[in-house]
Amino acid sequence: AGPNGAVQLAGNVFAWLDDWYESPANTAPELAVTKRTYRQLRGGSWREHEHAMRNDAVHYKRPKERLSNIGFRCARP
Repeated sequence: AGPNGAVQLAGNVFAWLDDWYESPANTAPELAVTKRTYRQLRGGSWREHEHAMRNDAVHYKRPKERLSNIGFRCARP
């Protein structure tokens, strides 16, 4: 369970975040991702390896991409 008591949040589908993905500062210029191209995904999915399900693992996709392992989670502030 997480700090707020939520359980089973990893392994179902990746969750879209409102944050845009940016390449780390030490990324070679020819490999760097332009801001506002990809949105971040977190949480891992049923199709991924164990290491991909960590909350600190960052994944990204174009916002218009649709896959069976990407969804959303409902959360209360």
